Amino acid sequence: MLNVLRQIVQEVNSASNLDHALDILVARVQEAMVTQVCSVYVLEQEQKRFVLKATKGLNQSAVGVSCLLYTSPSPRDRQ
Repeated sequence: MLNVLRQIVQEVNSASNLDHALDILVARVQEAMVTQVCSVYVLEQEQKRFVLKATKGLNQSAVGVSCLLYTSPSPRDRQ
């Protein structure tokens, strides 16, 4: 598995931009983990949401549109 991770990192490093890097990442992780779906959400802290930035297995039209709301954990939850 460590060799697979190294290969993924090398491919991601060679990507021309962030979107391409994320596409490579989800495709390779999905293959390595043998899953139906692999997705990356990015936190937009000011809007308090995670936005879907790349996916392999979900509808591609959801990329950049679908989001999950984010709430900061309370100090009690951090313990």
